[in-house]
Amino acid sequence: MLDFYALFGLKENASPTDIKQGYHQFLLKVHPDKNQDQSDSEIINLAQQAYKTLKNPSTRKGYDIWLREQRLREERELISEEIHLEPEEKTLETDCRCGALFEIHAEDLANVVDYALFECSNCSLCFKVRMCNIKRSTEMNQNSNKVLLLGDTGVGKSTLVDTLCGKPDSRPESTVGVSIKVLAHQFAAGTPQESTEIIELWDVGGANIHRQTAARVFSDNVCGIIYVHDLTNSRSEQNLAQWAALLEEYPGPNGSQRFGEFNRLGDVEKIGYLPTLVVGSYLDLAPQRAREPNRQRIRFLRQYEEIQLDCRKEIAAGSTNKLLVSRFFDAVCVVKSRHSEIINQRRRRL
Repeated sequence: MLDFYALFGLKENASPTDIKQGYHQFLLKVHPDKNQDQSDSEIINLAQQAYKTLKNPSTRKGYDIWLREQRLREERELISEEIHLEPEEKTLETDCRCGALFEIHAEDLANVVDYALFECSNCSLCFKVRMCNIKRSTEMNQNSNKVLLLGDTGVGKSTLVDTLCGKPDSRPESTVGVSIKVLAHQFAAGTPQESTEIIELWDVGGANIHRQTAARVFSDNVCGIIYVHDLTNSRSEQNLAQWAALLEEYPGPNGSQRFGEFNRLGDVEKIGYLPTLVVGSYLDLAPQRAREPNRQRIRFLRQYEEIQLDCRKEIAAGSTNKLLVSRFFDAVCVVKSRHSEIINQRRRRL
């Protein structure tokens, strides 16, 4: 998140003199006489708002408190939805997933440079509100790639999510409804097409009551699926067929097929096929499962790649498991890209 200090190239302990100098230097960069390409009245207005806030000790103190709250919300990673606002939009009203009305007023947006997180008053979810008044060449592609994690309660989905996000030592909590976390993935690493992509990991609660909700609500615009089962509990593997059956009952937009067979991770030529990865967790408690070459897998899972992990440990760099996870996320990004191409083609026809 870009804040008022970073806007002027300053640290939070900057002196009033540093703030004044940073403000003047920033104005020189965006002044029409100096740089016509970057000149933008909205950016200048933003800089004036930032300087007005930081030069006054009282308003600066309030801003510092607001900034600390923002960082705490980012650490929690409970983002429900991302909303883009144009500069002329001063208020926002929308429905949260908990059913409550979510409102943002002009005074709430005064401190926002590129984006900020606002909590719903009725639940713990946050809305990520992104302002369209400043562009940065280094900004990552914000088109998130949505991945569902499905499986029974207690199979280790939340632990797996934390590990994939680089936090293997985190203490997971029981998931009620859905928990959403994000990670940055290097798509096509080591090639000319390499780019940073945002992956959304939707950890769906494993209780029976959540299965219908997962099919009807959480599966919209999904780009990949991770099925998780407990290697010490064969029933959890068998129950994955129930998750798959529920998802197939609900077709995509306009009746299109949302889910289908996916032969292997290297082939994503058809937009109707979703990348799918199967993860067997608790390998530390059932190491013999990895050495069973004749283990009978559930029929519908045989078409997918499977990795077996101790989800509490970081996946070793260069390992086969790490390679398969990276290839899976690459395939997810390809599906998202092709979805976008189809949508753009339809818009051009209209």
